[in-house]
Amino acid sequence: MMQNAIDDKNFRFNDEDDQDDKYRVIPDVMRQVFFYEQAAIGLPREEFIRISVAMRDIVDQWPIESIRFWGKILGLYHNYYVVETDFTEGEYESETSDTEEDEDVASFYEDQLVTYPPFPGTERNYLRAQIARITSATTVSPIGYYRFDDEEEGEEESGESGSGRDTCIIDPEFDGMPIRDLSDSQTWCHHMLPILPQGRNVWFNSVEGGQEGEGEDEDDEDRNEPDEPEPESGPPLLTPISEDQEATVTEFPSGPEITEADDPSPEQEAAVEAAMQEKEFGMDDDDDDEDGEQEDD
Repeated sequence: MMQNAIDDKNFRFNDEDDQDDKYRVIPDVMRQVFFYEQAAIGLPREEFIRISVAMRDIVDQWPIESIRFWGKILGLYHNYYVVETDFTEGEYESETSDTEEDEDVASFYEDQLVTYPPFPGTERNYLRAQIARITSATTVSPIGYYRFDDEEEGEEESGESGSGRDTCIIDPEFDGMPIRDLSDSQTWCHHMLPILPQGRNVWFNSVEGGQEGEGEDEDDEDRNEPDEPEPESGPPLLTPISEDQEATVTEFPSGPEITEADDPSPEQEAAVEAAMQEKEFGMDDDDDDEDGEQEDD
């Protein structure tokens, strides 16, 4: 799934002047459908209409600051329509620690999670992990559409995400670029934080997190403090997708005890059947000879 600036939750076509209209945060889904159809991707128009109605229900029930349709995931028993939102009280964040284990897992989403290799979690964890991985890897925009906020420069601590910058803003002075240039991977960049080997977007120091709950009355000499882990880092924001690492393919064990043999040809089936019949006739002849010998005795 390739996501771009047109699908960005901050790229809205509705009238922004009516600040009292709570539905103004809902993007013009049908206009987005028009752009999807130009690229021969997307869903049937009927589904997009249902998605738009569902977005209105979400806005009615929750204090939503922004909302966008993320995508559709197919399952064996039912499909998933994913919507990404930001609440007015603050940006919604959720754990992505399950993403570390699911990179080499292939399966359909279903009520009973069946994966190989086994995934250490529930279907809910697996779905959330896949959403985080897809969002991080495929949310891209033309270079220049986003920029760093100059007012925040130097205010945030560096090192957590490996770049010192974990947010970016839309550049209102972006004039776009020719369609010819958009076909070049060097003109697109990531504007979402990468997934670190730890399985999170922002590195978490597990040692400091574990020490916060410990009692302070313990003797420092008797305490065996673990070694400080090395902070993990990833590519900085707004890195061109042309610098992405090539995907690695995991080779699973193979052999006759694992893989299914090819179906035999009609000639091979006929030969096997003839050999089995010949073997049966031979066994019948041996039984007749034994019965004759017993009668002679």
